[in-house]
Amino acid sequence: MGRTKKGLRLNQVLLEVRDVERSLEFYAEKLGFKMFANFSPEYVAVITPNRLQIGFYPSKGKARLQTTKEKPAAIEFDVDNADTWYQRLRKRGVRFDGRPKTEWGEREARFRDPDGYTLAISSPVKSKQ
Repeated sequence: MGRTKKGLRLNQVLLEVRDVERSLEFYAEKLGFKMFANFSPEYVAVITPNRLQIGFYPSKGKARLQTTKEKPAAIEFDVDNADTWYQRLRKRGVRFDGRPKTEWGEREARFRDPDGYTLAISSPVKSKQ
């Protein structure tokens, strides 16, 4: 990522996971992100097309990752067409919580990664003129 722009820039999101290899497989094979760093089993990272790193590190004990119902983080990916990406990711084996829907000025579909983190794809709602 270039360092020429001033101000804060989001560079990486870190997620605590049960199995870094399983997370790498999901984010690389199902979502199509490229491997960025591999220090398995302590840490792996992928990189998105817009250069955001998503890093995974193993949980230290059962107390931290007991449930997959509610996680403290969620990640939303901007796409050109949420309906098209919904179909594309379903063909790759991604299981969505429901079909894309329109709310808050965008078209969105949500799904979860293997550790229960909420992920979403969203695209702008095309205005009717």
